[in-house]
Amino acid sequence: MGEAEEQGGPRIRDSHREKGYQTVSSGENQDYLIHKQKKHKACHQQQQQKKKKKRANPSPKEGQDEIMRKFAELGVEPPPDMPEAFKICIQDMGGTEIKLVIQKFIRVTDLDPQQNRMSMPLKQVRCEFLNEVEKEKLSRRQAIQVVFVEPRVVVSELNLNKWDVGKTSSSYVLNGPWHKNVVKNNEDSLKPTAVVQIWSFRVGTDSKLGFALVKVRDGEQD
Repeated sequence: MGEAEEQGGPRIRDSHREKGYQTVSSGENQDYLIHKQKKHKACHQQQQQKKKKKRANPSPKEGQDEIMRKFAELGVEPPPDMPEAFKICIQDMGGTEIKLVIQKFIRVTDLDPQQNRMSMPLKQVRCEFLNEVEKEKLSRRQAIQVVFVEPRVVVSELNLNKWDVGKTSSSYVLNGPWHKNVVKNNEDSLKPTAVVQIWSFRVGTDSKLGFALVKVRDGEQD
């Protein structure tokens, strides 16, 4: 019987070779499994890197959704109405057409004297507040002088510009004496992460554009 097995064994292996079958050694099988595991690990790492990149660079819609979620958690979405003191100030100037332009978190760059501007990203703007003449002026990179009501309800003047940030993002910016007058005179209100609103309005027979900056929620304390 053992002799038959010895005779049969080689014949079976020879038969496999004759039919074109390949025999795989245990070493070759182990190499295949190691290669497969490495490939799976590399694929997993690529997926994790894509997820990290997506979190670090969210799409405009994802970024706006996250801001709205934070506002809701803080209880400021829907946005609160303009305080009565600001309404009276605007009415005393003969102001009309009051609109909420944006509700945003104050960023460190908004308070930076080197930057010297308050940004209003277009993707966060809630209404149309410019007329056709103003749109055309901004498109030619010309500033518009505007009336400005500061958080302490003091009236001053600033410039409105439109800046392109890269190829896909744009912001309206309030600049001119922004840091010198507004930031320095309203340091108690303007802190990083504070929630603020910027409202637009019109004054005078020529419908001059104006803005009011209202603090909604305190930011970081020193």
